[in-house]
Amino acid sequence: MSVLEQRLPWNFIPADGIGYVNSEDFLTWPDGVVLHFIRTFETHRYQSWRNFNNLWRSTLGLDSTHGKRVKDFGCGFGIEALQFAKSGNEVLLSDIFPSNVQAAERVLRLSGYTPAPDGPVDVFYSNGVLHHSPQMRELLEKEVANLNPGGEVRLLLYSDRAWILTTATRVPPIEDDVSTHPAFRQFVAQMDDVGEYADWYSREKLEYRVKDLLTVKEFNYITLDGRYATAILEPV
Repeated sequence: MSVLEQRLPWNFIPADGIGYVNSEDFLTWPDGVVLHFIRTFETHRYQSWRNFNNLWRSTLGLDSTHGKRVKDFGCGFGIEALQFAKSGNEVLLSDIFPSNVQAAERVLRLSGYTPAPDGPVDVFYSNGVLHHSPQMRELLEKEVANLNPGGEVRLLLYSDRAWILTTATRVPPIEDDVSTHPAFRQFVAQMDDVGEYADWYSREKLEYRVKDLLTVKEFNYITLDGRYATAILEPV
C-alpha cells in the first residue's frame, strides 16, 4: 500500500453522532451549515457517553488549561482545538491532510478565533490519532523536541479494555506487534472502520513504548466501559 493510499481514508473525518465527513466537501458548505455542524458535533462529544462524568474534558484539561500554546496533532475538524481556544489558549493545527487543516481553520475562524503560527508549544495534544500509527514513538520523539520547558504531552488512546471488549480475547504481550495477532482485523474494524491500523494501550504498554523519552504522569480510563484512555506525559 502506498503512502497516499494509507492517507486517503483520513480526509474522511469522524464526527461524533454525525458520521464520517470528507473535509474537502466540508470546505464547500455554507457558513450556517458549518456552524450547525460544530454545535451538533460538540453536543455529541461532550454531552454523551463519550464524556462520562466529564472525564474526557477534565482529564485532558480542556477547561483548566489557560494561556498556553497548544498543538492539536491530527486535528481533524478542530473540535478539540476549539475547546482550547475557548479556554484562552493559542492553538496550532496539524494534520496529515491539508484539507483537514483548512477545515479546522474554518471552524476556529467562524467561532471567532485565529490559528496560531508554527513554533514551540507548551502542550502537544493528540486525540484519537497516535493509536493509528505503528510509528508512535518516532512521532513523539520529533514533537517532544518542540516542547517548551515544562511542556507536556496529552493523548487520547484506545485502551486495553477496548481490545478485550471488541475481540473477546486477552490483550497480547506489550512487546508484540499487534498487527500479527489473529484478532487484529476485528479490533480495527470494531474501533474505527476507516484506516488499516489501530493499537491498544494500557499504562504499562505506553510506558514501555515511550521509556527514556517521556514519563507517564497520569493514565485514566474514560467512558463507562473504559474503551478510551487519556494520558498526560512529560519529557524525562
